[in-house]
Amino acid sequence: MASVTVFNDTMICGRAIMNDDAEADYLLACDGETWTAIDRPDTDDNNVRYLSNDGTYLYSVHNGGPMYYTDNMGKTWYMTEGLPEGLYPLTLAHDDDYIYSAVYSPILSETRSGLWRFPKAELKHSGVKSIMGDDNSAKPIYDGRSIVCGKQVKRVAVMLPDGKEVMSVNNVSTVDLSGLPTGIYIYCVDFGNSHYTGKVIKQ
Repeated sequence: MASVTVFNDTMICGRAIMNDDAEADYLLACDGETWTAIDRPDTDDNNVRYLSNDGTYLYSVHNGGPMYYTDNMGKTWYMTEGLPEGLYPLTLAHDDDYIYSAVYSPILSETRSGLWRFPKAELKHSGVKSIMGDDNSAKPIYDGRSIVCGKQVKRVAVMLPDGKEVMSVNNVSTVDLSGLPTGIYIYCVDFGNSHYTGKVIKQ
């Protein structure tokens, strides 16, 4: 059994079966060619019953446990306090304001079974906030080596998930990332009248 979601063109998979091996990979991600492991939150429980994402956060709910979430592919995990413990999540959904989970118990007298929600306004983030631009015709892409902007842009900044800037170039259309170490990077492209922020998993 498995749980799967597709986040920023990357397939992310977790176990949906009992497993308490702290040495096992928590989640696995595949960009279509390469599989990589995603670091675990503060848990030994690998029973990920449902994965979802909203383009900013990756959400993971456990069998009978809490919901974990991350906005930097597992480099920093946070845990919600809103879902009842000991119940079994059936699904996970979200809108602009809330995250919803239907939970149940096999005990018929359990009154906490039903639909629970958690306000997104209470979510924490790693310090990098995405600003989506309106210049979709020039949406940057990562070709495995460089960020290709499609036209000359005012500035491109490349940062670590914690917000530390590692590269900044002006008046370019392509940014070569081959000199950076393997890892996850956030990039912000300044088109002059709009911005676009995306994420790169560099192999």
